[in-house]
Amino acid sequence: MADDSRLRRHLRQAVVSGGSVLREAAGGLREGLQLLQTPPGPLERSSHLERELEEARAHGRWLSDDERAELAAEREASLQRRAAEQRQRRSLLLLLAVSILLPPFWPLALGLTAYLLFPRTTRQLTVLALALIGLGVLLLIAAVIAALVVLL
Repeated sequence: MADDSRLRRHLRQAVVSGGSVLREAAGGLREGLQLLQTPPGPLERSSHLERELEEARAHGRWLSDDERAELAAEREASLQRRAAEQRQRRSLLLLLAVSILLPPFWPLALGLTAYLLFPRTTRQLTVLALALIGLGVLLLIAAVIAALVVLL
């Protein structure tokens, strides 16, 4: 019986908190609709026109709405890529700090340091090293097969 009343109390709290979240969302939606319904003021229109003029000067001509949307999407994608690279760099720096503290991971720390300082070169050297290792493994397999053929 006590568990049943506790369950009801928790359910009631969940419903009340869910209702308050819905009320907050509705308020935000209402404010957004009001902003959309009010016409832009003269300052907003002039700043918008100034931005369009700057874009036209930069590109040498007026851009269509589709071209402006495409440029905005490219800028957004670039910002997202840059943010992802920064997150990756931060996590690699954290891994580097942990690797430096633990002596068995010092080779990993050396590789991470090289990657953080020279990412393109380290990537190219890693691909070259993996290709050489793969070639070595293939040659080793060929030698083992040749030795088995000669012995049999």
